[in-house]
Amino acid sequence: MPQHKFRYEHPLFGRGDWRGAPEKIKPTATGIRWDRSPYYAWFATLLRNQAYAAYCKTKRGSFAALYADWGDVTAYADDFKAWFNDGDRGRRLFAEPLLAIDNQRLDCAADIDWQDPRVAVFQLDLSRPKPFLRKRVLAMLDKASAGYQRQHGDGLSLAKYRFHVPPKDTKAYLRMLRVWDLHEQGATRMDIHRQVYGAMGDIGQRQRDHERRQRLKGSKEVVDAAAAKHLLQKQAWQEVDRDLKAARKLIANAGLGVFPKTS
Repeated sequence: MPQHKFRYEHPLFGRGDWRGAPEKIKPTATGIRWDRSPYYAWFATLLRNQAYAAYCKTKRGSFAALYADWGDVTAYADDFKAWFNDGDRGRRLFAEPLLAIDNQRLDCAADIDWQDPRVAVFQLDLSRPKPFLRKRVLAMLDKASAGYQRQHGDGLSLAKYRFHVPPKDTKAYLRMLRVWDLHEQGATRMDIHRQVYGAMGDIGQRQRDHERRQRLKGSKEVVDAAAAKHLLQKQAWQEVDRDLKAARKLIANAGLGVFPKTS
């Protein structure tokens, strides 16, 4: 049986109340509590794709290939653990198989996969002194390894579903989804901002910051409290709008089997 690994932090569910007390789940060298794993963010994003949800009910549409792998995510809306573990789904979709390549001396009968970018074949003149050969081997190895790293980074992904770009901030993706949820529930952008981002900030401090920037520009503009409040409200509205647009793109692209992609 081939061994597997996950390129990014895989979800941990612990041994207790994984939903009610996720803070008790301790991270490991390769895993993190389930609601902070990028694999959960991908699942949560597809869960909000309304066209895919409709396909799960009717089996009509263009999601047959995606459905064959992901199944009816709506049936697991409150049970990511069951979805991830059902039929070893998490590993099947996201794991990187460790395909072993034997480090050995090859002869003329060896079956070499010349298309595998991980394989390098060197030629040596064994009549030369060993110190010379050792130096040459290290030089060739350094060059070949550097070329592979430039092209493939930390390795060519072999997972069935690969991240479009490295998932840098799971919290940011989940924040975008929460913004989308609240918008779907009819909340205004200002209500969304208060619930997701908290207070808009200190209006007095915003006044002072703005006036300081103006002084550095040689301006004597004075901003009153009303103008500073309007500035904060505008910034808050724009912040929510930006996340809402990004969430819509995330959700649409998840229906194409692509994550995370906000354009």
